[in-house]
Amino acid sequence: MLSVRQEWTSTIDKSTVLTARLVKRFLAFIFAAAYTFMVQGRVGGITNLSLGELRTIVASNCNEPSYTRNFKTSSTYGYQAIPLPPWLIQELAFWLSFIRGKIIDALPEPLQSELQLETSPAFIKFDTGAAVSGSELVSYFYRANGYNITR
Repeated sequence: MLSVRQEWTSTIDKSTVLTARLVKRFLAFIFAAAYTFMVQGRVGGITNLSLGELRTIVASNCNEPSYTRNFKTSSTYGYQAIPLPPWLIQELAFWLSFIRGKIIDALPEPLQSELQLETSPAFIKFDTGAAVSGSELVSYFYRANGYNITR
């Protein structure tokens, strides 16, 4: 997995023109990678993170366990652990520091300010800034690659 990350995501830099397809592909990669490390987890555990929760996960750099309450069966199970490898934390940091910032810069005010709040969604759509849902990710990953990542 590490070699795939280095070959593909390392090509995205400040000169890269972001497109909706590139952002979807990056997020599909992030979510699918995170999902593979979440034993008995739900994809919503990562896709529904708030900006503040994601910043905390990235700041901990895997040194502290991360948990979320934002997933489909949270009322039954309470918390879901989010175990992530160090290389994926680096990709999430890149999302926060670069890709998400470029998306926000292209959006109008007051949406730009709203998306900087700690409670705003961590993962946003390229063209609208709306939250990315887990079901959209599952559908996209199936259409793009023919895989059902939740079964």
